[in-house]
Formats: sequence, C-alpha cells, structure tokens
Amino acid sequence: MVFVTGGSGLVGGHLLIQLVKQNEQIRALKRANSQFKELRIICEYYQMEFDKVMAQIEWIEGDLLNPESLNNTLAGIHTVYHCAAIVSFGESSPNTLLQTNITGTQNLLEASLKNSISCFAFVSSIGALGQSQNGETVTEETPWNLHNTSSVYSNSKYAAEQEVWKASGMGLPVVIVNPGIILGAGDASKGSLLLYSKFKNGIPFYTPQRTGYVDVRDVCRALIMLVHQKVYNQRFILVSENLSNRELFTFIAKAVGKRPPFISVGKKGLLFAKGIERMITFISGRKPLLTSEIITSAVKQESYSSEKIREAYGFTFTNMEETISSSIHLSI
Repeated sequence: MVFVTGGSGLVGGHLLIQLVKQNEQIRALKRANSQFKELRIICEYYQMEFDKVMAQIEWIEGDLLNPESLNNTLAGIHTVYHCAAIVSFGESSPNTLLQTNITGTQNLLEASLKNSISCFAFVSSIGALGQSQNGETVTEETPWNLHNTSSVYSNSKYAAEQEVWKASGMGLPVVIVNPGIILGAGDASKGSLLLYSKFKNGIPFYTPQRTGYVDVRDVCRALIMLVHQKVYNQRFILVSENLSNRELFTFIAKAVGKRPPFISVGKKGLLFAKGIERMITFISGRKPLLTSEIITSAVKQESYSSEKIREAYGFTFTNMEETISSSIHLSI
C-alpha cells in the first residue's frame, strides 16, 4: 500500500488518479477541514467519476504538524509520496508556509523511519536548487547559495529537502524531484494555477522573468517511474520548457482568445507601481499585492536543465502550450 499527502491539491490529486489507474492500494492523508474542489476538477479532466475515485482511496484524517497522528497511519505502507506543501504566491503567511513545508516534512520523515518505509518520494521544487551566477543553465549540481534570500518559499523547500537528505543518510531510500512551476488542470484560485486566473482576461503588460515550467501529469509520471525503478537517493529536475513571461502569457491569452501582452515593464516600473499601490492600500486597508519578493521574482531570469532524466530514462515532457490549452478552461 502507498501513502499520499496533499491528495486534495494539484500534484497529489493528479498522482492519486495515476495510482488508481495502476490499481495501487492507496491511503491518503486529509485534514478535518479538507476540501475536494480541486480533486473534483481533476477527476473531470480525466473523465473519471469523483465518487468512484474516492471509494478506491482509504482516507485518513490527520495533520503533518501532529507527529502522533502519522505513526499509526504509516503501518502497512511501503511507499510514501509526499506532495503536500504550500506554494507561495503571496497568499500565505511565512510562518504557516515554513511550518507546513519544513516541520511537516520532518514529522513525516521521522514516522517513515520508525515504520521502515521502503521509499520516500518527495516533491521538491526548482526553488530548492542553486542559482546561476553568470547566466548558465541550472542543473542538479548547481551549488546552493547560502545567502539566498529570493523567497521564503524557496528557502523552505531547500530546508525541507535537506531534511530528506538527512533521512537518506539514516537509511531511508528517497526519490526527489525538482519540478518547475507546475501547470495543468486544477483549481485556479490557488497556488501556481493562479497564473491562469490572473491572466485569463488578458493583460497588456509583461515582466522580464524567465523560469521553468512543467505539466503536472509529467511530474506524477516521473515520480512513479523513479519509484518503480528504485532510483534512490538522487534528485531530478522536471522542466519541460524555460519560458519568459511574455511567452507564457501569450500561451494563456491564445488559449482564452485574448490579445497577447505587448508592453514590457521592468524593475523600475514595478517599483513605481508598488509606490502607487502602497498609497491605495493605505487608504483602502487592503493587503498589497506587489511585495518586494514578488518584484524580485518578476524580473529574475533562470533556465533549468532536465537533461539528466531525459538522457538516463528517455523521459519526454508535454509542451507547455498544449498543457495550457488543454487545461485552462476546466480550471477557471
């Protein structure tokens, strides 16, 4: 039997469907207040009945921040797929993000060691990778910058990944994947799919950002493949394409029949907009959207290489234009 965290979310939901299709026995963690809106959307995407999918999963109520609830939960489990995380786009508090992404992972690793789990599969992030210094492509071997302050999210995923490596050193076989920004069918009101909802009506502006993107289905396929082939104690970047914001927003605009962006906005323009927004939010009392972290991200340019998994296993990725066009209408 396998155990899945984050089953009500984007990656965990798609993973559950792929495991159900493979006739795996599945136990999944849910909170007392878990909502299954996203899983319903995902089931519709795969043309599977939500109730039938739910009936094939043994749902266990618990919390990653409550270690006592995890020990008995892992009895009889051979593989843990840890997909639960908070993906920060400014909607979560730093403390909540750090607790969920780091402490929650620590608790699950401790329970896995106690239960002699055969494999711990961890969905990390490109945020946990090193940063290029001179514009070179980032690989699995790019060193981490100890002074990295790019985002709370990146630092939380790096710290969580270090906990996974520690458990590996204690004898726990681990599989680690580092996906780019994950897109696909799901709930566009949260996480990475906010990109769909924010730009579904088209916008004229784009920023210089360039980063890696990947289809959620590819993330799940790669994770299952690495587990089944027992590719332990390695990490693999999962990026289909490195896209600029202009390219990404054009794909989104094209999918919904809107005009692509045509006005470039750099860091100076964003800082000016931040100043205007600060005055407006001071008067209205609303939370500002343009934080320093978001502005830094909006002008950051990185490229990531997935050659390791492509060359070693012949893994192929879905192109992102197809990912967006096939999933955006169901998601928004």
